[in-house]
Amino acid sequence: MTTNFPLKYSLLSLNAKIFKWYKYLIRSIFLIFLILSAVALTNLTILQAQVKTVAQVNIAAQVKTPQVSSALIAGPMVGASFHYEVLIWLQAQVGSKVHLRYWQDAENWQVFESETYEAEAQNYGIVHVHLSGLKENQSYRYQVWINGELIHTDLALKFQTQKIWYRYGQPND
Repeated sequence: MTTNFPLKYSLLSLNAKIFKWYKYLIRSIFLIFLILSAVALTNLTILQAQVKTVAQVNIAAQVKTPQVSSALIAGPMVGASFHYEVLIWLQAQVGSKVHLRYWQDAENWQVFESETYEAEAQNYGIVHVHLSGLKENQSYRYQVWINGELIHTDLALKFQTQKIWYRYGQPND
């Protein structure tokens, strides 16, 4: 029996050495996996930051800041819209004379003009321009004139009158 003991002992020590190397190999593979994961995560974060930056640049390029005259403080904005009339809201410098020119989208040749309104101090320069005599269910475009000067803006100045639903069926939403 004594002769087998050193052989067994040597096999056990060989298994222990193999186990130790196997353990180091598994740890090394795990560390390599962690390093690669960290690198991939860093690259992903950088890529996401680049995508966000590109998206912000694209959005900033698409969004136009309206360029308005100093006579116009705020607006114009379409308020109430009915079948034959529309209310346009805007705020101008106090004492300014405001009127609109408008036309039907399909018929550019016939231009109408609203009454002239004065931007009063008691209303903080807020003007409600009332346009009446419009056609139902039509699209219109308009221009803002303050003190005889056309106000240029990058905004699409248009409005839509309502359809008379009781003639045609279901009411508007």
